[in-house]
Amino acid sequence: MRRHFASNLRLQSHSIGGFLWKVLLAVLYGFAGVYMLMNPLLGVISLTLVLAVFLLFEGVMEIVLYFNIVMSTTPAGYCSTASSR
Repeated sequence: MRRHFASNLRLQSHSIGGFLWKVLLAVLYGFAGVYMLMNPLLGVISLTLVLAVFLLFEGVMEIVLYFNIVMSTTPAGYCSTASSR
């Protein structure tokens, strides 16, 4: 049984670095879970702030990538939103 578990774990993580990353994340998730159980209000506030920062970052990146694509596809001297009459 133990040998089968070890070989399964080795097949799923593909390398020792992948395995260590999974262990580190498991420990981090464990601490976060205990923190949420011990301080429910602070946990909810923390999750809200993390989500707000993530969504703000994602919105800024969407705008930057949009302008990056628009500027790379429009010829020089032309504006993509104005009609030339």
